[in-house]
Amino acid sequence: MYRGKHGTIAGGPPEVVRRMLCMGAQALTERARHGDPRQNLGRKARVLAVVHGWMPYLAAGSERMMQHLLDALPREEFDVRVLSFGFEDPVGQDYEYEGLPVHIGYSVEEPPDVIITHHGPAARVVQDLVTDFPDARVVTVFHNERYDIPDILRLNADLQVYNTAWVGKKLNTKAPGLVVHPPLDPNRHRVWRTGDKVTLCNLQDNKGVHVWNELARRMPHVEFLGVIGSHGKQIPADLPNITIHPLTQDMREIWSQTKILLMPSGYESYGMVAAEACVSGIPVIANPTDGLVECLDDAGIFVPRDDVDGYERVIRLLLEDPEQYRVHSELSEIRGWELTEQTTRELKTFVKEMRGLV
Repeated sequence: MYRGKHGTIAGGPPEVVRRMLCMGAQALTERARHGDPRQNLGRKARVLAVVHGWMPYLAAGSERMMQHLLDALPREEFDVRVLSFGFEDPVGQDYEYEGLPVHIGYSVEEPPDVIITHHGPAARVVQDLVTDFPDARVVTVFHNERYDIPDILRLNADLQVYNTAWVGKKLNTKAPGLVVHPPLDPNRHRVWRTGDKVTLCNLQDNKGVHVWNELARRMPHVEFLGVIGSHGKQIPADLPNITIHPLTQDMREIWSQTKILLMPSGYESYGMVAAEACVSGIPVIANPTDGLVECLDDAGIFVPRDDVDGYERVIRLLLEDPEQYRVHSELSEIRGWELTEQTTRELKTFVKEMRGLV
């Protein structure tokens, strides 16, 4: 049973109910947190990641973070699978992605011991799934503090994972929780030779495409690179010094062409792409959101997103003064190593907490 957006109570076959929950309906029951989180299974634990969409079709920062969390679980201890509702998936068939089996739909093939989920659509569906699997422990991942938070909190998770310290502090819940910054694997991102372009990833309004477009107009002799994003309306300017790169899962294709990364985002709970750029020593000029400040720390060059003149001055300084570029490149590379070490420690803590649930 579920309550529709307009208050109507309805029911139906499980798949129908779960589709409605995914679209915004609310389950009538609310899961209760287990008093004793440990199950003492004595066997390999079955972990099911429940998501509204999955890679390669949906590949925003939150999906990449979830993938890193799942990859960290030792396969001799955890059998990991993904249940995806197929958002942005043009095929709609089961598949395997980087070793993870992905089932498309709303049905569960094997009873899970642990369900890990994120975002509102999946959290609302999990509220119904746990009625079929009441012994399953639930882990929720918070990528921000603003979208569908009540729906995720209603799961009363046995473990909550926050993508930043500031998000965890903002939510201020009483549930067991830990901070795992979006894990950073240098081998996925490092290039030994960077390029000459000023890059923006995801050419939509929130990411600051209007700032990037204006800068390209002002600096016709500077090459700009725009990377198509997986969400949001993409609105690049049509200018001769702009190159557009399609959506990619291998960001090394981007970093090998990039000299400076721009992140004049209106909102970023973290800013994973900034961390990835740091690995290759690419300076990042960013709007000082809470997430980007936590991500970049002293390596960030912070300029308010409405200060286009400020962005232009910094870009020209970095392009025209090799010593300034060297200093900021070194700061970025140091920050990349710091984040790598930090997230490695945090992933180990996450695995330890997951072992405590089984």
